[in-house]
Amino acid sequence: MNGKVADSLRYALCVVLLLLIPAGHILLQAASPRGRRDNSAAGKRLTILFTNDMHSNANPRTLPYESYAVKDGDTVNIAGGFARLAALIAREREIARNEGSALILVDAGDMAMGTIFHSVFLEEAFELRSLARMGYDAYTFGNHDFDFGADGLGGMILCALRKEHRSPYQLPRILAANIRPGTPKTALDTAFAMAGIRGSMLIEREGVKIGIIGLLGEHAYSVIGKKEGFEFLSPLEAAGVEAKKLKERGADFIVAISHGGTLYGEQGLLDSSYIKGQRNRKYPAKFGEGKIAMNLEDKELIYANSNLRKKSQDGKLAMQVPLIDVIISGHDHEYLYAPFIINRTVIGSSGGYNCMLGKMVLEKDSLISYELLPIVRNIKPDTAIQAWIDTIAHKIDTRFYADYGIFPFDTIGELNRDYGTKLAEDGSLDLGHLIAAGYKYAALKYAGDVEDSSLVALVPMGNIRNAIARGAVTYNDVFNVLSLGKTSDGKAGYPLVLAWLSGKELTDVCELVATVSPRMEDTRLFFDGLTFTYNEFRLPFTKVTGVKVNGIPVEKERLYPVVTGMYTAMLIGLLKSESHGILSAIPKDKNGAPITDFNKHVLHKKMENGEYTELAEWIAFAEYLREKVIPGDLRLTKSAVNVPRYTVYLEYLAVLAASGGIIYLTIRLFRKKRRKKDSGRAV
Repeated sequence: MNGKVADSLRYALCVVLLLLIPAGHILLQAASPRGRRDNSAAGKRLTILFTNDMHSNANPRTLPYESYAVKDGDTVNIAGGFARLAALIAREREIARNEGSALILVDAGDMAMGTIFHSVFLEEAFELRSLARMGYDAYTFGNHDFDFGADGLGGMILCALRKEHRSPYQLPRILAANIRPGTPKTALDTAFAMAGIRGSMLIEREGVKIGIIGLLGEHAYSVIGKKEGFEFLSPLEAAGVEAKKLKERGADFIVAISHGGTLYGEQGLLDSSYIKGQRNRKYPAKFGEGKIAMNLEDKELIYANSNLRKKSQDGKLAMQVPLIDVIISGHDHEYLYAPFIINRTVIGSSGGYNCMLGKMVLEKDSLISYELLPIVRNIKPDTAIQAWIDTIAHKIDTRFYADYGIFPFDTIGELNRDYGTKLAEDGSLDLGHLIAAGYKYAALKYAGDVEDSSLVALVPMGNIRNAIARGAVTYNDVFNVLSLGKTSDGKAGYPLVLAWLSGKELTDVCELVATVSPRMEDTRLFFDGLTFTYNEFRLPFTKVTGVKVNGIPVEKERLYPVVTGMYTAMLIGLLKSESHGILSAIPKDKNGAPITDFNKHVLHKKMENGEYTELAEWIAFAEYLREKVIPGDLRLTKSAVNVPRYTVYLEYLAVLAASGGIIYLTIRLFRKKRRKKDSGRAV
């Protein structure tokens, strides 16, 4: 039979079969989490409430340009905060109870690190104890839970156990299927034993058995700065083992809470214009706009979007561990207004920063409903949770005054414009350049042995955790921008470090921005004192066309002082290994010796009591705002300029011309020798 005729007959047969299938069955399968081989969940309903990446956002948010979601044309003011979240959870529990549905409440990691509340992470375990007060069943580790190292994380868990020992609140079960205590031995070893940390759990609610697995993704692990004291195992292998155990124990539904995400694959940010376009959109302009699915009726978009994510961390989890019914995905801070469905596994995410509560309802083979519930201002806050927050806030006030001689909500001054966190079309960010200028100002003020003409400051996008709104600016607002890490003496924030890099190494750092940043946004760097040009159409790691320090082209062998945060300085030293030897930058002292202990190169500030303290990034930025920006002495310089596209064609033409010239001269030389040889024979 002719191939084309056969294909036509097959197509016609498929059309007939589709017409014979009831439309309702098609709709059911489109919202089906997975095709079950058994009937274990028949007649059983499960409601899953979920959050992820809350980053210590216990108080309502105040940023106007990140505070609005638009649904069906109506503007909704997002408030957030634990007190309103608790009230919303209580409301949803009542709804599930009335429907006879089993309910679980889970979080997919990074509960801490992001606001002033994490400054008492070690002493109060505020975030974990808050989850207990809101009735969370399970929690898994995110990468930022390790910001204080394995010892700090373990110490926080032990603190929570100690403080809640006689309280009526039960801590959520911490699940970590692919994390094990390692060497050297830390408090995390003890925490695993005392808190009963395990890979999975099986709970029964309303006659429904629910298995829950906790996982840390590979990309999340890769950005942990302190990897000592624990072992990281393959999340896919660990998930497969735990899912099989849970199924053997009779689980009706298996839920993975995974801090893996759906944006990153093995090569970084997935190469899709859709994904790149959505990465910076906290909220869409209106529901249904563009290519993002907003509800379960957008089935074509759900599956189209899902196909883009199969190579992502949690996409691969869905593909390779089919026993999992649901994945609650953290790490990306992406608001999934409708789920992805990959290999009949439902993947959902509430976004981040405690703005939304995710909710999905499953029954038998079907996903009945999925939505993100905005934590809006008209929700009446839970009074008990608010009293708890106020108690911790008072302790923070006392600590900050003791450490810095300031209160968190003291006003620095007023800004006449917003500084947001959304990149401009050219990849610049005014807030990033402003912070870099603050670092440079601090180095000139406190280092003493550097000159403005050669000094470079840099700050990575990943360290910028929040925006600043116009109007009155408090120390708390500034802290929220640069909230990560702690100093060696336990105070909040990474300290500033002064190191030296050669001109060649500065060029390699710029190559990182030009080549890697479009695929890994958090690696984008913003400079002060340095500008560079690049051509995005050139081959990877050859894109930079020029680098200048304070307007003068860099000298390859010359050492330049660089001021940045401790975490960033340590990561710069990993540039060679991460680029497979293509790029290299080794932080040095001013004499050119590689730095082995960054603590010896930290900037210090003299306090009013005469004592010296490590200068945290956020303190340096606050001083710059107070002393230079708010009085009006502001300077911002874009550090990266993409040269016109036609220049790469000119370069190619030049290479072709040079190659052609070489070939032409080679041929002429060959012919000349050939003629000389032939004439010799004739003689």
